[in-house]
Formats: sequence, C-alpha cells, structure tokens
Amino acid sequence: MPFIGISSNVVLVIIGIGLLIFIHELGHFLVAKKIGVRVHAFSLGFGPAIIRKQYGETDYRVSLIPLGGYVKLAGEQREESNTGEEWEFMSKKPWQRAAVLVAGVACNTILAFFVFIVAFRIGVPFITAEIGQTIPGGAAWEAGIRSGDKIVRIDNVKDPDFEDIFISVALNSSSEGINMEIERDNETFDVNVVPKYDASVGVQRIGIAPASTLEVNKIFTVENADAPAQVSELHANDKILEVNGKKINSANDFREIVNANPGKELNLTVLRKGQDTNIKVTPAIVTRWMIGLSCATSKLDGVKKGSFAHSLGLEKGDEIVKVNSQDVHGFSGLINTIKESPDGIVTLEVKKDDGTKK
Repeated sequence: MPFIGISSNVVLVIIGIGLLIFIHELGHFLVAKKIGVRVHAFSLGFGPAIIRKQYGETDYRVSLIPLGGYVKLAGEQREESNTGEEWEFMSKKPWQRAAVLVAGVACNTILAFFVFIVAFRIGVPFITAEIGQTIPGGAAWEAGIRSGDKIVRIDNVKDPDFEDIFISVALNSSSEGINMEIERDNETFDVNVVPKYDASVGVQRIGIAPASTLEVNKIFTVENADAPAQVSELHANDKILEVNGKKINSANDFREIVNANPGKELNLTVLRKGQDTNIKVTPAIVTRWMIGLSCATSKLDGVKKGSFAHSLGLEKGDEIVKVNSQDVHGFSGLINTIKESPDGIVTLEVKKDDGTKK
C-alpha cells in the first residue's frame, strides 16, 4: 500500500535526523565534560520529556518531539546569576569555549566520513543505462534506439548510469544533438539523438525509461481474473529466470518471447523464495499492427528510423488522409481502417507539408 511506503519513509527521515542531532549534541557534551563544564541537561528531542534519568549533575532526556535536541551547559550565557565558578562555560578560556562550539559540527563530519565508507562498502544502488522503453515519437525512438539497448557512452561520458544520461540530455545545448554509443546483441554502434524540450517538466528529454526488474509484478499487470498470469501459478514476486529453456536477461527478452508465442504454452522457470520453480502459462492472443509510426491524429509526429514506415518515405509532419481510398479522420479512424484492411495490406494517401499528396 502506498500509505505504508510513505509512512516508512517518514520514520526513516525522523531516525536519520535524530541520529544527526544526537551525534551533534554528543560532540558538544563530550568536549564540555572534557574541559570540566557542568552539563545540566542532555536531551534528544524537544518538548516534554517522555524518558528521563539523572546521572550525576546531568539530566538525560528523550523528549516528545524527535526533530531536534539540545545540551544545557552551566553558565553558557553571560548573566548576573553566573557565579564565576570554574565549572561554568563562560569561565573557560576562549579556545576552550570555541572547542565546545565546534565539536558538534566536527562529530557530524566524522559521522559522514564513516557513513560514506559503510555505504560504498555495502554498495550504493543506481539505475543502469539499459533501456527498458522508448516512448513512441520521442527523440530516441526516432533515432532507432530500442528496448534492451544499453547506452555505453553519451558524449564523453563512458559507462554512464541513468542519472548521467538525464543530466547530459538536460544540459545539452548543441543543435546537432548528442552522440551516443549503443550496445545491442554484443555489438556497438554510434547514433546521434536530438533532444526535445518537454514543457511539462521544463527540461530536454529523449523519451527513454530504464529497464525494470524481472519480477512478475514489475513486468506486467494482471488486468482481470481471466488473465493468463492470474489463472496460472505465477506469484507477483516471482523472478523470471528462463522461458522455454532460454535465459531471460531483461523484461524486453521476456516480452519478445511472449509476443512471438501467442496462444502457445510457455515453460517458465522462476525464482521463488530462493528456489527455482517451473510454471506453465499460455499467453493470450492480442492482435497489434506495428508499422513504426507515432501520432495522436492522422498527422505523424514521429517516424522511427529503420522502420517499415521510414522505408516508405514517410516523414514527421506527413498527414495520412486516405487508407485504401477511404478517407480517415483522426488517430482512431486511421487505426480502425488499418485493422479492417484485408490481409493487413494497405495503400496510404499522404499529404506532405508542402500540400502535395502521394
């Protein structure tokens, strides 16, 4: 449930802030004790104390509001009530008082150093440059980049992660676009992509999404009770390892096999609770006609390089006015007319930007 996820994040933030404040105040406390200053109170949090214990002259507290904390030193302000005793903060030498003040930040710096070491020892997650989806009509889609491709270089950045790609695209100012090196089927090739400005987010984009995991609930959604995944023994957290004996390395690999075997039983090997499990599932038959176009109306807002449509000479900005001599109006009319064509063979009449028709 989304609420649970949000709640756990809030708790983690509170714990993180509490730890930072605890270490910060601990620095003040330890140095104050070291130079002989009395500490009246050490509190983690503000407000009324919910847990408190007196040790010596110090009252240790855990207070109600966790977003804060403090150390109360004897004579920490110049006041008439100060007695001038040597255990008062203001009675100490300037360098000693400075050491107490600086100790909080110093302890936070030391904490950050060790957290940095631990984080990189354990490993810091990042999104790889493998492409899970190209958005039809986007710059990457038009350039012929496919799902499953991996960007191994973008401009002068080698082995980028997805954040590197996002930054390079967003900051690109060249009208010639960005040069990328793409890895596909163990071969590499260069491609030039011209980013498009997306007004909805205020940055340039090329229309790609990162690859997803191979867990069942991340690859596809069970739409109804009759869906193949629903009636089979697949579980949402199963990780797909093989299909018909072929190792699956990406969601794109899985989708290609499913799309190539509509109505045919597939033998899946999945990882479930640390053990390999064999499952049989039969993909539903879904008819889709793909010719490499992207449009919201019958006017094309993108043509994929290397696609069938591209080989026919179709270009961005062309408007399909007739299919098999029938007038078409809008995107839905175009799709429906193509679907109804016998044997999937169509003849298109196209209106170019200059008004000519083909």
